[in-house]
Amino acid sequence: MKLHVAFMWHMHQPLYLEPGGETFVMPWVRLHAVKAYRDMIEVVRGNQAARATFNLVPSLLWQIQEYTRGARDHFWNMTLADPAHMSGPEKDFLLSRFFSCHWPTMVDPYPRYSELLDKRGRHVTHGDFSGVRDGFSHQDLMDLQVWFNLAWLGFSSRGDPVAQALFQKEKGFTHEDKKELLELHM
Repeated sequence: MKLHVAFMWHMHQPLYLEPGGETFVMPWVRLHAVKAYRDMIEVVRGNQAARATFNLVPSLLWQIQEYTRGARDHFWNMTLADPAHMSGPEKDFLLSRFFSCHWPTMVDPYPRYSELLDKRGRHVTHGDFSGVRDGFSHQDLMDLQVWFNLAWLGFSSRGDPVAQALFQKEKGFTHEDKKELLELHM
């Protein structure tokens, strides 16, 4: 007996645009697009016998189009910010939000990213990080900015020379590294 299997990938994201603004408040469209959405397409493309249907909701497609037209999310802007000129709340934002991923697969495999999480603490609440932030140097925060965006790269992007160089570098990232990584996201 022959089994016929149909894969249907339903991709959706709510609208993350702040009311009356031009900046997306959450990065999930960008991050899922650079990771899972692109990877799914590459898996199907790599197997000529595979058949799949991709269902993308209008709010997701519109947001992807807006990114291609230059729209950005708050996490993007916080990635480009210089830690040397950040306020306490901006540093707290990095410390609370730039570990927003699945730690066992996206933080722990990378010694520097895992070190930064341990330094911040794995069991902290999303409150005042003033006591923790003082232990982070500007370079620590710059490394955190890069690792958050680097960990979200899917396997189909990791062969890119920029990605390979950043994974190999591991720490001591620069503003130029951040810019190149975000260009890769696009």
